[in-house]
Amino acid sequence: MTVLVILLNRGIAALVLEQSISTTIGTEMALGLQQCGSKIADRENFYHCYRGIDTKGPSKYLIETFTVCAGDAADPPECHALTDGSLAWQTKGDRNPAGDALEFTDYGKTHWLALRQRVGGQTITLALTQTRVRKYMDELWSVRDAILWMSLPPIFLAVFLMSWYVMFWVMKPIHLVEKALLELDLEHLDKPISSPASYQEFDRIASTYESLRMRLKDSYEKIRNFTADASHELKTPMTILRGSAEKLIASLPAGSTAQVDARAMGEEVERLIDITEKLLLLSRADAKSLVLNRAEWDLSAFLDGLAEDAAQFQDKVTVVKHIAPGVLWRCDSVLAKQLIHNLYTNASKYNIPTGRIGFALEQRGGNFNLTIENTSASVAKDLPERAFNRFYRGDAAHNREIDGLGLGLSICREIAALHQGTLKLTVSPMSVVSVTLTAPLDPRVGRK
Repeated sequence: MTVLVILLNRGIAALVLEQSISTTIGTEMALGLQQCGSKIADRENFYHCYRGIDTKGPSKYLIETFTVCAGDAADPPECHALTDGSLAWQTKGDRNPAGDALEFTDYGKTHWLALRQRVGGQTITLALTQTRVRKYMDELWSVRDAILWMSLPPIFLAVFLMSWYVMFWVMKPIHLVEKALLELDLEHLDKPISSPASYQEFDRIASTYESLRMRLKDSYEKIRNFTADASHELKTPMTILRGSAEKLIASLPAGSTAQVDARAMGEEVERLIDITEKLLLLSRADAKSLVLNRAEWDLSAFLDGLAEDAAQFQDKVTVVKHIAPGVLWRCDSVLAKQLIHNLYTNASKYNIPTGRIGFALEQRGGNFNLTIENTSASVAKDLPERAFNRFYRGDAAHNREIDGLGLGLSICREIAALHQGTLKLTVSPMSVVSVTLTAPLDPRVGRK
């Protein structure tokens, strides 16, 4: 765009500059005749007088190339073409007190830019050829082009910096909205745009974002309250049903069909209670209302005990452990135990006969990595991507071959996040499923 403006400027200047210079030279020549015509007998004296005229135009620099005709021996041969009557002279209105009115001819119609006037009975003519005027213009263009080429780098730099500065301030409100949208999640629904729009044109964008944020916040509040209220309200009748089922089972003949049906009903009631409690825990985690009772907890000792118990009860499954000693985790031990038990329970349920369960714990600086892995006969292809989705279960689990709700890993992830940790599930080519917890030993210090 800058280059186009420069070229357009030069093209327009080329059209008007020649006429402008010709007019300026003609005006200065007329002034020179009026002020210095009486000194024409002595050419050097005339030139000296002409150079002393208070003008800043180009004719002072061209005076040595003027054709000066006064009808005397000093006239050059070119004067014949100016005085032979072949030129069409036009009279100007201004009059010199010492002479007659000025007459001029324009090289737009002839080869000359010339003026003449009678001074003291003598006709004086000043003329400049069209070729000399154009040569003077070429000299001006060469100087201008040299200056332009030297000026282009700083011009481009200045245009670039100015464009960047303007775009920075123009786009700043959009970048603020973009940043706010990227940060818009459940934890930042109460956070408005960090600063107001710089321009009134962006007020609608900012207000639209604020309207969207408030609608999302209201919708989320309604869903969260509904989940919490529903879980809480279901808990009481489920507990009553469990008590009634236990009484019914005890009152029926042992081994009877009615007692078997009653036990099945009691198991489903227990299942509903488990779902309700887990949903209540997840709703509290979503609402950021879970209160952690942090204390230093010996994670190594707990895992050692869990691995020993697993080795005793899992008579067909091999238990392998690589547990670093003395790893102390500042956490809510109740929730931490629930997280680890959930991972261990999944490793047991989804294992294979004569399979393997592995426990690994290592400390790295201020963090630790805890991995529980198990062999598996069949792993769903989408397990790594969807394992932590709520109510997601593999094909075998959906067929009720393995009991479960599909909420265990979701709860584990929420507990890990509460402790500033992350959970990652991977599946090896040998169908070994590994779940790794990475968290800081002391969240007050932060992850390193």
